[in-house]
Amino acid sequence: MRRSTLIVSLLVSTLILLFSGCTGQPVPAESVAIDKSLPQVHINGYLSDTDAIAFEWQPVTDNRVKGVHIYRDTPGTDDKGVYRIAKIDNTLQTHYTDSGLVPDTAYRYRFTTVDAQWRESMPERTMTAKTAALPEPVSFFTATKELARSAKLLWRPHPDLRVTGYEIERQEPDDEDFRRID
Repeated sequence: MRRSTLIVSLLVSTLILLFSGCTGQPVPAESVAIDKSLPQVHINGYLSDTDAIAFEWQPVTDNRVKGVHIYRDTPGTDDKGVYRIAKIDNTLQTHYTDSGLVPDTAYRYRFTTVDAQWRESMPERTMTAKTAALPEPVSFFTATKELARSAKLLWRPHPDLRVTGYEIERQEPDDEDFRRID
């Protein structure tokens, strides 16, 4: 299939910008001491983008709690376990953004509180959150070639209101790759 000179660019981070957080690679499993008396993390909800999922939870006010651990699985692998992806040492922080994810993919998460001796609470539940799918390409595109040394490009606006702009690329006859037109 011939590559179109128009590539739809998705600029969706608006909702995710309200949340902050760091992400890293999953940490291999380690022995965790469980303290069933520690309070659990109660998730208020999450927002998803094509490559990130942002979570918010209720504040944990128990003085024994020193932070929150976040665990996630790795979809697309044979390993069905969940691994720690974040340690939050600030008990006032009530949100986290897991970024660098794959579009249109379901991930499983667990949240636990942790005390000063690194004992963890039982997770309230294992929750599934899914990243958003990439938008479809524009449904109509054409170019006129009747103009001298230029072309007029026409396309139908994308129906997805999250699409806020378009990137246009051009390929020279002798080039293998397309280049963005600024």
